[in-house]
Amino acid sequence: LSQLATLLIFVFGRLDISLVIMIFCLIFDYVTGMAVAYKQERINSKIGANGLIKKFCYLVMIASANFIDIMLGNTGEVRTLFTYYLISNELISIFENGAKLGVPIPKILTGKLEQIKTLYEVRDNISISDKIKEIEVDK
Repeated sequence: LSQLATLLIFVFGRLDISLVIMIFCLIFDYVTGMAVAYKQERINSKIGANGLIKKFCYLVMIASANFIDIMLGNTGEVRTLFTYYLISNELISIFENGAKLGVPIPKILTGKLEQIKTLYEVRDNISISDKIKEIEVDK
């Protein structure tokens, strides 16, 4: 057991708050995504498997960022920044899933997510507020 813990620490870096948040975000996003699929009567094992593969790739990318940190003197900066980037993507997805499930999303949360998106250059230029409004209109 201690050897496994040592290996995980080497691969992913120390277990800090960013890694813990990331793990929970991965779980919450997958579960809320499955809830949306269930509500829309679109549960599909292939889509679910693709979601798990994507989450696994996130972990591989976090490990890779940690390896870069090791090569640069083990500061942890690259892994932490990259983990925050992935957390912002996961949080956006969780809130989008919540909106699809009919959960009201307070504007203060979408505003904070907009700040995170700007900080870490999330993948597109659509505002989170606009995206959630689109989801609410589609219901």
